[in-house]
Parts: sequence; C-alpha cells; structure tokens
Amino acid sequence: MDNVSKTYFPRGAGEPVRALEDVSLHIGRGQVHGIVGPSGSGKSTLVRCINLLERPTSGRVTVDGRELTALSSGQVRAARRDIGMIFQHFNLLDSRTAAQNVALPLELAGVGRAERTRRAAELLERVGLGGRAKAHPRQLSGGQKQRVAIARALVTHPSVLLCDEATSALDPETTSSVLDLLRELTADLGLTTVLITHEMDVVTRVADGVTLLADGHVVESGSLAEVAATRGSALASQLVPRPVRALDAADLPAGSRIVTVDLATQDENAVIAELRATGAEVQVAAARVENVHGARVGILDLLVTQPSTHRQEIPA
Repeated sequence: MDNVSKTYFPRGAGEPVRALEDVSLHIGRGQVHGIVGPSGSGKSTLVRCINLLERPTSGRVTVDGRELTALSSGQVRAARRDIGMIFQHFNLLDSRTAAQNVALPLELAGVGRAERTRRAAELLERVGLGGRAKAHPRQLSGGQKQRVAIARALVTHPSVLLCDEATSALDPETTSSVLDLLRELTADLGLTTVLITHEMDVVTRVADGVTLLADGHVVESGSLAEVAATRGSALASQLVPRPVRALDAADLPAGSRIVTVDLATQDENAVIAELRATGAEVQVAAARVENVHGARVGILDLLVTQPSTHRQEIPA
C-alpha cells in the first residue's frame, strides 16, 4: 500500500469521514502480519482496501506485483480470486452444507461440479473437518464454522489470506487451535496472511510483523522482534507490558532500590553479577518476559539491597 487514503462522503448533509490517511505498508511474501489498533482506527477499512472491497480514494494497492487500483472493476473481480478472506462471524450460508459452502466460490467462477466436489473435500480434510462435509452450519461449533470459512477462502488457490477479526467470536482454546491452523497453512501453502485483530496475544502468537493504526494513520510498523525490542515503543508496551511491582519505591527497605533490566538491550546475568560484586543482595521483584520469535524480550525489576556494613554506590 502506497499513500492510501479512504474518505467516505455522506449522501446528504454532513462532513466527509476520513477513515485512512496516507497509509503506506509493505508486507513480505509468506509473512503473517498483524494490524492492530483501537476501535475506529481504520483496521477493517484497511483490510478491505487490500482486495478493493473498498476502493481507496487515493493511493496505490499492489498485490504480488499487480497494481489493483489501476484495474477495471471486472479485472478486480478476477484478481480477487487470488485473495481469500475470512470474517469474524464466518458468513456461511445456512442452507448449504459445509462442502457446498466451501465450493461456492468455484461455483460462482463456473468450475464444474466434479472439480468443485474434489477441491471442497480436499480443503475440508486439510482444515480437520473431513468427516463434516455434509453438516450444515447450525450443526457445527464456532471453531468448526471458522475452519469451513478458512477452507472456503482457500478454495481458489489464493496467494493472500485476509483475516478480519477471525478469532474474536471464539473462546480461548478454539482461538489457539485456529491460530495454529492459520500459521500452519501460511507456511505449507506459501500464503501471505494479514490479521486484523484487537488482541495482542494473537499477534504475539503467530505474526512475523505488526502495524499499529490510530485515527487512520500508521503509528508504528515493523517486524515483531524489532518492535518488541524498541524501548518506548507504543507497540512494545502492548506486546510486553511492564510488570506489576509488589513494592512501591516508598515501601522499599532501607538501603534498597529497584534496578530495571530491559532484556532487549541488557544481559540480566551480567547485570546481576555486577550488582552482587558490590556485596549487594539481588532478588527478582517483578518480571514480564515473552518469547517473540525466539528472542526473549521483557522487563525484570530487581530488588537490590546493600548490607549496612558494606554499602556503596549500586550500579544502575
């Protein structure tokens, strides 16, 4: 996305609403990228601009080297076959079986019945619902419905998968299994997956990169490891919140202080060794540590107490 803006103009009286303003975003092939931000920040508008369900007011959208914003409406419809999409509430047709729901995009594209049936069965098996092909949505759990929706989104062999709050309606255990499936499918099928979510746990669990939106603007964007390791970053504070201290500064024992260790930039073992070399006693007062793509990030608050008989300046 290059300098994408989206403005909604009211039909009658009223002021135009700017949903996105000058948004530029690059997501690498094969990555899982999370888009986060508060309600009303423009997340859903952004994801709908990727497949031009919402055509940007200005700017360019390019997918796999093809500039979608330069295409005609008919060409855009054809290009959307390369972009799958799943939604918070599944959007399944109650009158159709799971297999028929999965096959619907192929039916609309004029694909023959035999190929539709074969492909639907293949995808349902792939998402773990091989035995539920004839079930209707009312006979399926929320997690199973979302798996059917994922299979439907993949039935046209897309290279990009858009997920708009795909786990928001699911319980934590089901959310975990659906996220694992999305990560697995992204790797196995070479997908580029874009996750719209308000849940930072979703991003931490599966994303390679993350973008924070606010009021239609990109506030921060980068790889998950880089963002989590950036001191003072708004995203870092959400990905790895500061630990809750058991002691306030006013409650510290005499001769004690709190030393904070940022694991992104400091080696806690070296800091502790340096403190103990002064004769100080060192204890962990509070900690918040996460593993982000193999990198430990977080904050340790150390309670450092210098014995009264051997007090000296405690290194910061």
